[in-house]
Amino acid sequence: MFMHSLIDLMKPLINILEKSEGALRKLKKGLQRKSDKQFGTLEQWFRDDPHGLRRSDFPHLTEDSVVFDLGGYEGQWTSDLYARYGCHVYVFEPVSEYASLIRKRFKNNDKIHVFDFGLAPSDADVTIEINEFASSFVNTRKGGGNSELIHLRSFSAFLDENSITKIDLMKINIEGAEFELLEHMMANGLFPLVEAFLIQFHDFVNGATTRVARIEEALSKTHHSLFNYPFVWSCWKQ
Repeated sequence: MFMHSLIDLMKPLINILEKSEGALRKLKKGLQRKSDKQFGTLEQWFRDDPHGLRRSDFPHLTEDSVVFDLGGYEGQWTSDLYARYGCHVYVFEPVSEYASLIRKRFKNNDKIHVFDFGLAPSDADVTIEINEFASSFVNTRKGGGNSELIHLRSFSAFLDENSITKIDLMKINIEGAEFELLEHMMANGLFPLVEAFLIQFHDFVNGATTRVARIEEALSKTHHSLFNYPFVWSCWKQ
């Protein structure tokens, strides 16, 4: 009874959620399994940003800025960001269906570059479980749906190959794979290459809370927190 009434109270927030990128819509799908604390964090996120503008509000960006979108899904975040700043956006979406969709969406925009692979500590081929809002090779559920062999490319090698020495904004929403990537960057002193991070951490990864704490402690040495809604969205800027 309590859970149903709580969901009823969340309906205005869910209406906003439906209009947002799939990365946020998937949170609605999982509302019933979230703890009361997570309910509160999600509710506070939407209360503080009722029109969904915060994730694309980065005044330091210009039309010459370089932005990485890790976990492009359907390209809505990239679209919102480009509409505001006209910057160069590198979109990484390893699921072929979504990568194809993003390419079609931006086929006439030469400032948006779409890659059908993910970024990781090293090159690898892995099997991903396809879920409309939460495709993941970290959080797999046996018999949960279709799967696909995807490609991961070394983050450092990609930067070298494309002569990228600075990233003005890096959005990371990669369904649990953020931990290994960020830990790799932390271990190799790569955080200073990125002026601002927008990160969605996922709590289904073993030791998630402890690992987030270590990553954020390292980030705090070069960046300061603009906002932090645990396991919803956090943002760090130099």
